[in-house]
Amino acid sequence: SGSGETTGFYITMGDETDDWSSGFQTIVSCVLSTIAGIALLPQVCSVDLNPLISTNNVEASAILQDPVNMNYPFYRVGITGRGQVIGVSDSGLDTDNCYVWDSSGDIRKNGSVDTSRRKVIQYDDFVDAKDDPSGHGTHVVGSIVGHRAIDGRTESDGMADGVAKDAKVAFFDSGAGGDSLSIPADKGRYLGVGTSAGARIHSSSWGSVLVPPKYDSMARDTDSYLYNDWNFLQIVAAGNSGTGNLEKSVGSPAVAKNVLTVGASQNPTNRGIEYLADFSSRGPTSDGRIKPDVVAPGQSLLSMNAVPSEEGECDP
Repeated sequence: SGSGETTGFYITMGDETDDWSSGFQTIVSCVLSTIAGIALLPQVCSVDLNPLISTNNVEASAILQDPVNMNYPFYRVGITGRGQVIGVSDSGLDTDNCYVWDSSGDIRKNGSVDTSRRKVIQYDDFVDAKDDPSGHGTHVVGSIVGHRAIDGRTESDGMADGVAKDAKVAFFDSGAGGDSLSIPADKGRYLGVGTSAGARIHSSSWGSVLVPPKYDSMARDTDSYLYNDWNFLQIVAAGNSGTGNLEKSVGSPAVAKNVLTVGASQNPTNRGIEYLADFSSRGPTSDGRIKPDVVAPGQSLLSMNAVPSEEGECDP
């Protein structure tokens, strides 16, 4: 549209009751004719697929920082994330797990910001205000900022502390059930979470599942948003579509030019950090660019677990 806003519609191709044997060609012809007619309209800039967005951290289960020696070099020199806010968009967050729990009470899950909180300073309930049992979002947040506090106040070293254990998190709930996510077309709607509290990094462990992926409208709009805010970085999972050493399997928005795309390496419980995890998506992009940009341990990782039926769940 002329206003610069993204608008869209869906074309469906029937359901299980359709007589596909006799009507398939007619349906396909009708859909293609409709798309062609729309594409010819002067108001239309492009026609694109609306891919299924799914979570991309599903292989997780034991090691994160310095997987060779199990030392903590960042922590020893004081790099713990203190004073930082990280934005995360994902399936949901179990806010009473001991790694993010705040004994003063639960965060108001309406998008408001409270920087006095121990861990979760903002919860934007774009879809809802919860995570599923063993939910993806809870695991991801724990990997980034989790820090155990059994009583919700006093922090101590835990079995599954995150790499930035003293940082705080602003969370955008986009869980649409199962591994699916509902990501708004307006990139500022979710990338803006936490920015009023100083967040300059946003973690997105999700992406499209199209194989082979392409530089689509999501990647384009993401690049545009980041180009206009040079002080902001979006970190995106490369994807889980690389099994069998499948090239050009990086998803979207991981194929975007201005994001930091992270692939998954193995760790000493597997073959070692020198080896790429079998599932991790491979590059290059469809237009020949190098992706992912970096790789990091992403197989057999220990992190906090969502148990919605319990309060204060913690290490055994």
